[in-house]
Amino acid sequence: MSLATESMVRRQAGAISPDALKQMQSAVFAADELLSSLAMHVRLDRDELKPELEDISVQDMLERIDLLFATRAQHTGLRWRVLPSLCKVRSNPLLLERMVCDLVANAMRYTPQGGVLLSWEPGGTTSFTPGSLFIVVACLCWAIDNNLTRKVSTNDAMLVAALKGLVAGSFNTALALGSGASWPSLPGVWGSLLVGFFGYGLSLTLFVVGLRTLGTARTGAYFCVAPLFGVIISLAVWHSVPGPTFWLAAGLMALGVWMHIRERHVHQHTHEPLEHAHEHRHDEHHRHEHAFAWRGDAPHVHSHRHEVITHEHPHYPDVHHRHTHRP
Repeated sequence: MSLATESMVRRQAGAISPDALKQMQSAVFAADELLSSLAMHVRLDRDELKPELEDISVQDMLERIDLLFATRAQHTGLRWRVLPSLCKVRSNPLLLERMVCDLVANAMRYTPQGGVLLSWEPGGTTSFTPGSLFIVVACLCWAIDNNLTRKVSTNDAMLVAALKGLVAGSFNTALALGSGASWPSLPGVWGSLLVGFFGYGLSLTLFVVGLRTLGTARTGAYFCVAPLFGVIISLAVWHSVPGPTFWLAAGLMALGVWMHIRERHVHQHTHEPLEHAHEHRHDEHHRHEHAFAWRGDAPHVHSHRHEVITHEHPHYPDVHHRHTHRP
């Protein structure tokens, strides 16, 4: 894409203003970067890209990122500064650099617009707060967390939810106390625990089950309708009537969920050899012997092995159907 644009610019020399040329080159660079990032994420999601760990010099990576983004930051009007580092980390060089580049690119792409939206108040003045970048980082960490949770979704969902809630709750509590907050009253603590049980614990447990049976993308799409319950409650409590834009957005969201639910994914596929442990019943995917007594129709948990099998049936990208697709 970049070569094609350069060729066109050379043929049209003199007919394109410098500002238009900069905008064109910036747009092409952004499109190339976006396509490259999407391609890598698809390969990771399909388990086609196996990370290979090695010791990486952070300074070398920062120098390449500096060369890549310094000019873009200048054109965007942002202050760009890269501090030297002597650190070394053990990771996959390609994936780590791609992740950092995605974070920087998103910050550059959405900082002016996103900063205005996050700090805008009706009737007030427009200003950008650096704190909005923390929201971008939090969203990135949330996406990474969802994909990592999928890796452990075959384990007990309640245990995964309990461990995540314990770690996150302890960290947030320590952060609040360290920032000067005081302990709430006892009724406030019990109320917080009750809301946390339904709003986080139960929800996260069901989310882990969804990752196991539906895959990351579909589970995320279904859970995106969660704010609608808050909207329904607010409409019942305050009796306010939203405008046409709200109903249009609600209709589009409902249409997207309906399309997900109505989707029927059927094709012939092959299961590769796999050994793992999770709760299961014996079906066409679970045909193995046991070294212990068990009821044939009862769900049970143990380490078991899947042999190669080729068949065709409706399925979702669950723990047994994470295979590649060819056009």
